[in-house]
Amino acid sequence: MTESTIQVPGKPEVIENRLYINGEFVPSQSGATFDLYNPATEAHSASVYEAGPEDVDRAVAAAKAAFPGWSELGALQRAHYLEKWADNLEKRTAELSSAWPRSRISRPVDLELGGKSPLVIWDDADLSKAVPAAARSILGNSGQRGDFIEMLATTMKEMGGGGDPLDPKTTRGPQADAVQFERVRGYLQLAQEEGVKVYLGGGREGSTGYFVQPTILADVPESSRLVQEETFGPVVVVNTFEEEEDMMRRANDTEYGLYASVYTRDISRALRAAKRFEAGSVCVNCTSPTMAFDMPFGGWKGSGQGRELGRYATEHWTEVKSVFIAL
Repeated sequence: MTESTIQVPGKPEVIENRLYINGEFVPSQSGATFDLYNPATEAHSASVYEAGPEDVDRAVAAAKAAFPGWSELGALQRAHYLEKWADNLEKRTAELSSAWPRSRISRPVDLELGGKSPLVIWDDADLSKAVPAAARSILGNSGQRGDFIEMLATTMKEMGGGGDPLDPKTTRGPQADAVQFERVRGYLQLAQEEGVKVYLGGGREGSTGYFVQPTILADVPESSRLVQEETFGPVVVVNTFEEEEDMMRRANDTEYGLYASVYTRDISRALRAAKRFEAGSVCVNCTSPTMAFDMPFGGWKGSGQGRELGRYATEHWTEVKSVFIAL
């Protein structure tokens, strides 16, 4: 076994299923494999070699051996290799788009671990902007207008059903795999057990594929796992608030701190919230994913370590050295 074929809309793509170690594709030392399934159809896509501790040791040893030579390269030489790397990424976009949702990768140093991001909508907010943004983002929400939840439900319905993530026309895909699919369904089961009001959805979408209905849960207790934990699914919690102080306390009452958003026409109120939100990114009258290449992206608290983008990302990976010379 050396390669597997994964169907990509428009053309078949041959996907390498061996491990890439020290500049070459090799099978795992144990020969063990695991199966991958298309999350939209549940059809078998490929069998991939499963890395074990000995394979990790080989990869680390190869990287350690290569590092001294790389560290001696000048900036222009490194730029040349990075440009070649970027060119290869562009040439293999379809292949990488097939492999990316199937990967289970965790970085040991620069970590984006999750978020339970509050999206606060005040009574003076422009709902024509806030509602579509909330529907797209599908975040943990706090709202004050009674008509907001109805508009949100309508907008989510209008977005249509889910589709194959490999199809460019798809706007909402399935859960990544069966494990995540069952995890989200577990949260929906928890909502039933806790007697939470399900305003929209609340179950599986269709009979094939790992699709979950877009779901709106209302008036959920702040102590509930539905509020405190990230579902990684199309599930949004809508709670109401009356006082700014209460809203800020509840917005920060989570182990995560990735994103926070506030919709209001009152700039003073927005700036107060931006200062007090315990989050790595704050959006005013917009919501995630709002990013800029020169602005750092990362989380506070349990949402991770380090930053991506901007000079902060470079500094995170830079070791500073002081050199003293006596003349």
